[in-house]
Amino acid sequence: MYSFLIDRFELMLKENGISARKFSKETGISQAAITKWRKGTTPNNENLKIISDYFKKPVSFFIKSDKYNSSLDNDFQNNEQNEQIVKIIQNNIIDKLTRKVEDIIGTNFVVKMPDESMVPLINKDDYVYCENAVPVKTNDIVAVRFIDGEITVRKFVRIASGFDLIPENNNYPLSSYQYDQIEKLPRILGVAFNFMRNIYD
Repeated sequence: MYSFLIDRFELMLKENGISARKFSKETGISQAAITKWRKGTTPNNENLKIISDYFKKPVSFFIKSDKYNSSLDNDFQNNEQNEQIVKIIQNNIIDKLTRKVEDIIGTNFVVKMPDESMVPLINKDDYVYCENAVPVKTNDIVAVRFIDGEITVRKFVRIASGFDLIPENNNYPLSSYQYDQIEKLPRILGVAFNFMRNIYD
């Protein structure tokens, strides 16, 4: 997501013949902030909206592929729950939200990555935006609650009689499940549609 965003941002600068300095002057976003984006930091929601308005592009143009464009635009423009989630992140109380993830199933929600099992795709303490009530497909990144109560993120791969939950980091084990092992099955809470690097802790 991070390289995708900065690639789109740089593309817009180039296509419009605008320097980073001019962009900074006209938007009020500091050049130091732009430098941080180029190094991998994700703009906060306010700056993302400024970028979107400045280049007259939807927010989704900068943060995700076309597969998610319409739903993400709707989230940023109309979804009060999503705005509340962003405020929670900015107030650095995300842990209170992840502990109560069951209370908000049916809406968008956020999981704070608890470990390094998804490195390099997702770092420990990164925020993973998830959507409930959508079909889960092979290779989707999903939020999952294991039977011991742990909530984390994995790649979902469907197999003949069940599914695998695969970490990106090879130092963590793959978990394989059969549908007839009902008592052992973890619960898929939602499908990830965006990631945000934690810059608030």
